[in-house]
Amino acid sequence: MRDSRLTLRGGRRLAYTEFGAPAGNPVLYFHGFPGSRLEAEFADSIASDTGTRLIAVDRPGMGMSDYLPGRTILGWADDVLALADHLGIRQFSVVGVSGGAPYALVCAFKLPDRIPSAAIVSGVGPPAAVATASAVTTSGLGLRLTTHKPWVASLFSRVVCVFARHASSLLITMLWTIAPEPDKRILRDADFRATLATSLREAFRCGTRGAATDLRLLCAPWNFEVRDVHTPVHLWYGEVDRVVPASMGRFLERALPRCRATYMAHQGHYSLIHDFAGQILSRVTAPHDEHRR
Repeated sequence: MRDSRLTLRGGRRLAYTEFGAPAGNPVLYFHGFPGSRLEAEFADSIASDTGTRLIAVDRPGMGMSDYLPGRTILGWADDVLALADHLGIRQFSVVGVSGGAPYALVCAFKLPDRIPSAAIVSGVGPPAAVATASAVTTSGLGLRLTTHKPWVASLFSRVVCVFARHASSLLITMLWTIAPEPDKRILRDADFRATLATSLREAFRCGTRGAATDLRLLCAPWNFEVRDVHTPVHLWYGEVDRVVPASMGRFLERALPRCRATYMAHQGHYSLIHDFAGQILSRVTAPHDEHRR
């Protein structure tokens, strides 16, 4: 694990951590909400085994990345381009997990010459997809509330911040209580629980503004159209996911011009990325002619 920070034009700092094989195929990992670059630690050995140089990046105001007032989802691609140039990486893939989905898609949209393929894992869809999510799912309830009452984003971030900093074990136990059995299995794993707790605490290292902004951006109209993403995208969703339902994947599948969708009958939100990270990394770094609809 190698922590670093890049100073961008204007002095703002962007934090990232590298996992896996230093000379492997480069893949940028975009964490969920709320989360941080440390979320990807669970995949360190998996990335090594698959020959992947996994580079996990903190979004502005989360982890060790400086807050950026007025940021947009579209602007994220500029940060990623600066990071890739700094690292001397010409071609790279991107993986967006859960709330990281729009950030992977916007990079595929804006940087098609640099990104041959992208993967979305249990990813949140644009606001139009929220109607497909049952209100009993975490994203269905939370995104609906924040769409109609944007102040909920700040309140939610403050509450989660308190739990993440002072009662992370209780927070994960609460997640376990409402989780389907595949996720319960993963959330019982001591190493995964520790990684999740560390990532959640790190998300609020500099306060709650970054997470609140992240949630508001997920709920507002994205400033690009999913149908304009022509880079091949691999979609992975668990059919029993109670955080981000598979219906959001089907919405994206209909909207994306070039995608390959995989729906796992007995996988949830945490179990899917935990159990299939190796396959996901291998597929997203496969030779270009294997990325087909």
